[in-house]
This record gives sequence, structure tokens and C-alpha cells, in this order.
Amino acid sequence: MNNLRVKVDHISRTLEDLLKFGPLKPEALRGLKITENLEPDIEDKYKVPIPKMPDKIGTRYNDDPSGQRTGWILEEDVTTTILQGVLDAKKYISISRVEDKQLTTVKELLDTIEMLKAGVMIGYTGYYGLPEWEPVKFLLENKEDILQNDPNSDCFKHDLAVLWCAGKEYERGKFLCDYIGKNEKTKIVCKLTNKGSGAPVREPLIDKETHQKMLAYYFKKQEQQKKLENENDDSYLNSQWADPKNLKKHLHNGDKDIKWKFK
Repeated sequence: MNNLRVKVDHISRTLEDLLKFGPLKPEALRGLKITENLEPDIEDKYKVPIPKMPDKIGTRYNDDPSGQRTGWILEEDVTTTILQGVLDAKKYISISRVEDKQLTTVKELLDTIEMLKAGVMIGYTGYYGLPEWEPVKFLLENKEDILQNDPNSDCFKHDLAVLWCAGKEYERGKFLCDYIGKNEKTKIVCKLTNKGSGAPVREPLIDKETHQKMLAYYFKKQEQQKKLENENDDSYLNSQWADPKNLKKHLHNGDKDIKWKFK
């Protein structure tokens, strides 16, 4: 299930890039602004073979600032339809579903992948127009397990994955109830790691929102402290209670000045 969630996430992100900037260029041309033979004067034996791009699909062009993709994009209505499927897929694997206590199943993850595949078929029927090195095509056809071979990926091989919870490694062959009991309402947070990598990093004790509120509170207190330090020590003299004539004014029932005349 973890690997399927990661796969849905990768397909969604690469599909967004495909819809925004078109198919991926051959490796030798990535980062370049033109796709012709850039070094015609070099002898053939020194030239790097460049695979030919498939036929152009789509009537619009959107230049890729990074130069990684061709810029050939699909019609607006087709793009909008496929993007809606991408948004639905992202919502399904969102962490908000966990907070809302919504169940995630392997079947629904597989159905989500099929939905994304159907969206690709709308714009690129039979993958026509997509090169062999396009990541979306790799992921949808399972030609190569690129996610599990990527060291930066969150995918794990079944025989090398280890489950950790509360700083304890759960052994294979045992049931979950052997560790947490048989209470169906028990909630646990587990993490997957590769075998031999040790215990995963613990989650922070406070969530992101609480942490931001704490930072805002301490920043406010710090600003108040700076303001107090910048004020003069005798600033209290401007207060009404520190006025030396305040008692006299009070006894005379007002602020009017009274003049005395002696005979």
C-alpha cells in the first residue's frame, strides 16, 4: 500500500509536468533551447546519438524555462479534464484523509492509477506522441521498477522493509495484536524503513500549526521587551499619577487655578 501511494504521487506530479510543458526531451538535449543537431562540424564518431522524438501531439506551445521538455502541450479542454483526475488522485492520498479517519484500500489505489492511465489515453492514445523515456509511460506500464531502485524514493522492497512503532521493531511473522493487544480502537503511528537502517527519526512532539503559534507568541513577547528597554527610566513622570500637582487639583475640585489674595 505504501508503494502504491508513492506511485500515485509520482504519476500525478510527472503528469502535471507533461500537461504543462509537454513530453520530455532526449537526455542529450535536456536544458537546451533547440532540438536540432547542435554540433554539425564534429565528426560522426564523436557525436552523441540522439534518439528521435515521436510525432508532435497537441496544437499549443508552452516554453519550459528549464529546457527539460519540448513545450508541445494538448488542447485546453483535454488538459483540464486530465488535470481534474490528477487533483482527485492527490486528494485520495492526502494526509487529510487520515485526519478525517477515511479508509484507504489497495483496490482504490489501483483504481486511481487506472483513472490516471485513462486520462493519459485521452490525450495520448496508445501512448502515441510519448517517447520511451517519458516517466509517466514508465510508471503506468511498469516497464522498470524505477521507484524502488531510486534511493531517494519512499518505496520499499517487500523483503527488505521493516516496520517500526514506538521505537520498537516489529518482527515478521507476528501479528499486530502481539504488540498492541486486541483492542480494535487502539491507534498507532508506524513507519517503514529499510532493513538494517535502524530506528526512524521520531516525529516532533508538537504539530506544525502549534509550532507556528508558539513562534508568533514568543516574537510578540520579544518585541514588547525591546520596547520596554528602549523607553527611558523616567517615562513614568508623564503619567497622571506622578503629577506633583495632582493632589492640589483634586482638593480644589477641578483643574481651575485658584488665586489667593492676602490683605
